[in-house]
Amino acid sequence: MNLRTGLVTLLALGLLAWFLRGTNFADVWLQVQRARPGLLLLSLAAVVLTFFARTIRWRYLLRPLGETRFRTVFRSTVIGFGALAILPIRMGDVIRPYLLARQERMPVTSVFATVVMERVLDLVAVLALMATYVWGFAGEATFPARLLNPIKVSATIAGGVAADEEHESAPLAQDSDALHRVHLLACRIRWRSDLRNSRHVIAPMT
Repeated sequence: MNLRTGLVTLLALGLLAWFLRGTNFADVWLQVQRARPGLLLLSLAAVVLTFFARTIRWRYLLRPLGETRFRTVFRSTVIGFGALAILPIRMGDVIRPYLLARQERMPVTSVFATVVMERVLDLVAVLALMATYVWGFAGEATFPARLLNPIKVSATIAGGVAADEEHESAPLAQDSDALHRVHLLACRIRWRSDLRNSRHVIAPMT
Protein backbone atom coordinates (compact mmCIF):
# COMPACT_ATOMS: atom_id res chain seq x y z
CA MET A 1 0.00 0.00 0.00
CA ASN A 2 1.52 3.34 -1.04
CA LEU A 3 1.17 6.60 0.85
CA ARG A 4 -1.61 7.94 -1.36
CA THR A 5 -3.75 4.82 -0.95
CA GLY A 6 -3.20 4.90 2.81
CA LEU A 7 -4.26 8.54 3.07
CA VAL A 8 -7.37 7.93 0.97
CA THR A 9 -8.25 4.92 3.14
CA LEU A 10 -7.81 6.93 6.34
CA LEU A 11 -9.93 9.74 4.91
CA ALA A 12 -12.68 7.28 3.95
CA LEU A 13 -12.64 5.70 7.42
CA GLY A 14 -12.72 9.12 9.06
CA LEU A 15 -15.69 10.23 6.96
CA LEU A 16 -17.49 6.96 7.71
CA ALA A 17 -16.91 7.45 11.44
CA TRP A 18 -18.19 11.04 11.19
CA PHE A 19 -21.27 9.87 9.28
CA LEU A 20 -22.06 7.17 11.86
CA ARG A 21 -21.49 9.33 14.92
CA GLY A 22 -24.32 9.11 17.44
CA THR A 23 -25.81 6.06 15.73
CA ASN A 24 -27.62 3.53 17.90
CA PHE A 25 -26.32 0.33 16.32
CA ALA A 26 -28.54 -1.89 18.46
CA ASP A 27 -31.62 -0.13 17.13
CA VAL A 28 -30.25 -0.28 13.56
CA TRP A 29 -29.72 -4.04 13.85
CA LEU A 30 -33.23 -4.45 15.26
CA GLN A 31 -34.72 -2.61 12.27
CA VAL A 32 -32.61 -4.67 9.87
CA GLN A 33 -33.96 -7.89 11.40
CA ARG A 34 -37.51 -6.64 10.88
CA ALA A 35 -36.94 -5.75 7.24
CA ARG A 36 -38.46 -7.85 4.48
CA PRO A 37 -35.63 -9.37 2.37
CA GLY A 38 -37.71 -9.37 -0.80
CA LEU A 39 -38.36 -5.64 -0.62
CA LEU A 40 -34.71 -4.97 0.20
CA LEU A 41 -33.58 -6.88 -2.88
CA LEU A 42 -36.18 -5.08 -4.99
CA SER A 43 -34.95 -1.72 -3.68
CA LEU A 44 -31.34 -2.68 -4.42
CA ALA A 45 -32.26 -3.69 -7.96
CA ALA A 46 -34.07 -0.36 -8.47
CA VAL A 47 -31.01 1.56 -7.26
CA VAL A 48 -28.70 -0.36 -9.62
CA LEU A 49 -31.05 0.26 -12.55
CA THR A 50 -31.10 3.96 -11.65
CA PHE A 51 -27.31 4.08 -11.78
CA PHE A 52 -27.33 2.35 -15.17
CA ALA A 53 -29.87 4.87 -16.50
CA ARG A 54 -27.87 7.80 -15.14
CA THR A 55 -24.70 6.38 -16.70
CA ILE A 56 -26.33 6.13 -20.12
CA ARG A 57 -27.69 9.68 -19.86
CA TRP A 58 -24.36 11.11 -18.68
CA ARG A 59 -22.49 9.41 -21.52
CA TYR A 60 -24.88 11.07 -23.96
CA LEU A 61 -24.19 14.49 -22.42
CA LEU A 62 -20.45 13.78 -22.49
CA ARG A 63 -20.44 12.77 -26.15
CA PRO A 64 -19.41 16.23 -27.49
CA LEU A 65 -16.33 16.09 -25.26
CA GLY A 66 -15.16 12.71 -26.54
CA GLU A 67 -15.72 9.00 -26.18
CA THR A 68 -16.12 7.58 -22.67
CA ARG A 69 -16.01 4.05 -21.31
CA PHE A 70 -19.20 2.76 -19.73
CA ARG A 71 -17.44 1.23 -16.73
CA THR A 72 -15.59 4.48 -16.00
CA VAL A 73 -18.74 6.59 -16.15
CA PHE A 74 -20.64 4.02 -14.07
CA ARG A 75 -17.91 3.87 -11.42
CA SER A 76 -17.70 7.68 -11.20
CA THR A 77 -21.50 7.87 -10.89
CA VAL A 78 -21.62 5.37 -8.03
CA ILE A 79 -18.75 7.08 -6.19
CA GLY A 80 -20.30 10.51 -6.68
CA PHE A 81 -23.71 9.55 -5.37
CA GLY A 82 -22.10 7.70 -2.48
CA ALA A 83 -20.25 10.91 -1.61
CA LEU A 84 -23.53 12.84 -1.81
CA ALA A 85 -24.94 10.60 0.91
CA ILE A 86 -21.96 11.12 3.23
CA LEU A 87 -20.27 14.45 2.53
CA PRO A 88 -21.82 17.89 3.13
CA ILE A 89 -22.55 20.69 0.61
CA ARG A 90 -23.13 18.22 -2.23
CA MET A 91 -19.45 17.40 -2.65
CA GLY A 92 -20.42 14.35 -4.69
CA ASP A 93 -21.40 16.63 -7.58
CA VAL A 94 -17.80 17.89 -7.60
CA ILE A 95 -16.06 14.57 -7.00
CA ARG A 96 -17.96 12.77 -9.77
CA PRO A 97 -16.91 15.00 -12.71
CA TYR A 98 -13.40 15.39 -11.30
CA LEU A 99 -12.83 11.62 -11.20
CA LEU A 100 -14.22 11.12 -14.69
CA ALA A 101 -12.23 14.02 -16.15
CA ARG A 102 -8.99 12.61 -14.75
CA GLN A 103 -9.62 9.07 -15.98
CA GLU A 104 -10.90 10.04 -19.43
CA ARG A 105 -8.53 13.01 -19.89
CA MET A 106 -11.27 15.59 -20.39
CA PRO A 107 -11.54 19.24 -19.28
CA VAL A 108 -12.83 19.29 -15.72
CA THR A 109 -14.89 22.44 -16.27
CA SER A 110 -16.70 21.00 -19.27
CA VAL A 111 -17.44 17.72 -17.49
CA PHE A 112 -18.74 19.67 -14.50
CA ALA A 113 -21.06 21.60 -16.83
CA THR A 114 -22.67 18.32 -17.91
CA VAL A 115 -23.53 17.70 -14.24
CA VAL A 116 -25.31 21.07 -14.24
CA MET A 117 -27.27 19.89 -17.28
CA GLU A 118 -28.14 16.70 -15.42
CA ARG A 119 -29.60 18.69 -12.56
CA VAL A 120 -31.76 20.66 -15.01
CA LEU A 121 -33.10 17.38 -16.39
CA ASP A 122 -33.73 16.11 -12.85
CA LEU A 123 -35.65 19.29 -12.05
CA VAL A 124 -37.83 18.84 -15.13
CA ALA A 125 -38.60 15.25 -14.13
CA VAL A 126 -39.47 16.16 -10.54
CA LEU A 127 -41.75 19.02 -11.56
CA ALA A 128 -43.46 16.86 -14.19
CA LEU A 129 -44.11 14.17 -11.59
CA MET A 130 -45.44 16.77 -9.15
CA ALA A 131 -47.80 18.20 -11.77
CA THR A 132 -48.99 14.69 -12.65
CA TYR A 133 -49.65 13.90 -9.01
CA VAL A 134 -51.55 17.06 -8.10
CA TRP A 135 -53.70 16.89 -11.24
CA GLY A 136 -54.31 13.15 -11.35
CA PHE A 137 -54.19 11.86 -7.80
CA ALA A 138 -54.29 14.64 -5.21
CA GLY A 139 -57.60 15.58 -3.66
CA GLU A 140 -59.04 17.41 -0.70
CA ALA A 141 -57.91 14.56 1.51
CA THR A 142 -54.31 15.42 0.58
CA PHE A 143 -54.45 19.22 0.43
CA PRO A 144 -56.96 21.72 1.84
CA ALA A 145 -59.55 22.71 -0.77
CA ARG A 146 -58.46 26.37 -0.75
CA LEU A 147 -54.87 25.33 -1.56
CA LEU A 148 -55.47 22.56 -4.08
CA ASN A 149 -56.21 24.71 -7.15
CA PRO A 150 -53.31 27.14 -6.53
CA ILE A 151 -50.97 24.16 -6.11
CA LYS A 152 -52.21 22.67 -9.39
CA VAL A 153 -51.71 25.94 -11.25
CA SER A 154 -48.27 26.61 -9.77
CA ALA A 155 -47.12 23.03 -10.42
CA THR A 156 -48.25 23.28 -14.04
CA ILE A 157 -46.55 26.64 -14.59
CA ALA A 158 -43.33 25.46 -12.92
CA GLY A 159 -43.33 22.27 -14.97
CA GLY A 160 -43.91 24.19 -18.19
CA VAL A 161 -41.17 26.71 -17.45
CA ALA A 162 -38.73 23.94 -16.54
CA ALA A 163 -39.59 21.98 -19.69
CA ASP A 164 -39.09 25.10 -21.82
CA GLU A 165 -35.74 25.78 -20.18
CA GLU A 166 -34.70 22.18 -20.82
CA HIS A 167 -35.71 22.52 -24.48
CA GLU A 168 -33.77 25.77 -24.84
CA SER A 169 -30.70 24.33 -23.15
CA ALA A 170 -30.71 21.02 -25.04
CA PRO A 171 -28.24 22.31 -27.70
CA LEU A 172 -25.70 22.77 -24.90
CA ALA A 173 -25.36 19.00 -24.75
CA GLN A 174 -23.83 19.13 -28.22
CA ASP A 175 -21.59 22.16 -27.68
CA SER A 176 -18.55 21.78 -25.45
CA ASP A 177 -17.81 25.53 -25.51
CA ALA A 178 -21.34 26.26 -24.34
CA LEU A 179 -20.96 23.69 -21.57
CA HIS A 180 -17.84 25.50 -20.45
CA ARG A 181 -19.72 28.82 -20.35
CA VAL A 182 -22.46 27.22 -18.26
CA HIS A 183 -19.85 26.05 -15.78
CA LEU A 184 -18.31 29.53 -15.52
CA LEU A 185 -21.74 31.06 -14.96
CA ALA A 186 -22.56 28.52 -12.26
CA CYS A 187 -19.24 29.21 -10.52
CA ARG A 188 -19.87 32.96 -10.66
CA ILE A 189 -23.35 32.58 -9.13
CA ARG A 190 -22.03 30.24 -6.44
CA TRP A 191 -19.18 32.65 -5.61
CA ARG A 192 -21.58 35.57 -5.21
CA SER A 193 -23.87 33.47 -3.02
CA ASP A 194 -20.98 32.38 -0.79
CA LEU A 195 -19.76 35.99 -0.54
CA ARG A 196 -23.24 37.19 0.46
CA ASN A 197 -23.55 34.46 3.09
CA SER A 198 -20.13 35.25 4.54
CA ARG A 199 -21.13 38.89 4.91
CA HIS A 200 -24.24 37.87 6.82
CA VAL A 201 -22.12 35.79 9.17
CA ILE A 202 -19.47 38.45 9.72
CA ALA A 203 -21.90 41.37 10.17
CA PRO A 204 -23.23 40.30 13.63
CA MET A 205 -19.67 39.80 14.85
CA THR A 206 -18.64 43.39 14.09
